[in-house]
Amino acid sequence: MECPLDESAPAKPVVSPAKPSIWERQPQGLFLYAVLWVTLCCPGVMTLYILHPLVRFRSLAWAIGEEASFAFAALVALGIMIGFVQHKPLVGAGFDARGMVFETLIGLVIGCGLISVVVGILSMTGHMHTVARHAGYVAWPAAVFCLMIAISEETIFRGYMLAEFERQWGTATGLIASSLIFGAMHLVNVQHEPLALQLRATLFIAVEAGLLLGAAYLATRRLWMPIGIHWAWNFFLGPYYGVPVSGTNLMGSFSVAHLTGPAWITGGAFGPEAGIVTLCVCSVAAFALLIVTARSGRWRAVPSPVPSDG
Repeated sequence: MECPLDESAPAKPVVSPAKPSIWERQPQGLFLYAVLWVTLCCPGVMTLYILHPLVRFRSLAWAIGEEASFAFAALVALGIMIGFVQHKPLVGAGFDARGMVFETLIGLVIGCGLISVVVGILSMTGHMHTVARHAGYVAWPAAVFCLMIAISEETIFRGYMLAEFERQWGTATGLIASSLIFGAMHLVNVQHEPLALQLRATLFIAVEAGLLLGAAYLATRRLWMPIGIHWAWNFFLGPYYGVPVSGTNLMGSFSVAHLTGPAWITGGAFGPEAGIVTLCVCSVAAFALLIVTARSGRWRAVPSPVPSDG
């Protein structure tokens, strides 16, 4: 027996989805994130400048404090963009506690393994020579420094940039765009080097590191693995094996190594990251992780629908 409809009952209002704000789009969102990051960096960096008579200027202690300020600003800016601008749960921003230990360890193994393969190839081909080892080298400050860099850059380039570019333009475009910007960011380290090295370093970093770290994020949708890879990459390349890291050698090293031969193989003043050996080794790893991403259904060919302002 059918129940008669109560025509006197008020109809439920139809709730339309909230219209995204201008700051949920790109490049406006990236601009706001950058403004937040710079603003949040200022207190920590200004404090370092005030205290610099107590801390030898540009020493490793200074650099750790600086990178810690950058990492803190990157994390807080991401929290503001996700929680307050987009009104989404923070657990979806790449810092889900699931897999934190395991995926970070896997990243450390991958990063250490890739750099060790690169160094092994350069050594066997006569393009790298270890000339000394410092038995008393204290590694933990460099390890902390490398960790701060990894947290800062992965939060910015994968946690915010790749995730948001992907949401608007799809995985392929988001991965390529964020990787190219990541590579261009390293130009500051070789601004006084020949133009050919600048262009090669930018492109190689974008491919071997940008795509690799982006693929590690996409394969898990968390930041733990790319942080682990990035952390081990910088630590083993510089403080352990003793070659320049992205054109810098601030941290000291356990080993002292010399690179000899054509710059397109060794990377020249920029270090192995601007060499063809690193490009080939890391591109294979990036391709493997992208296959894992595609097979697990985490590749998003179509961007998330976002209504236009009109």
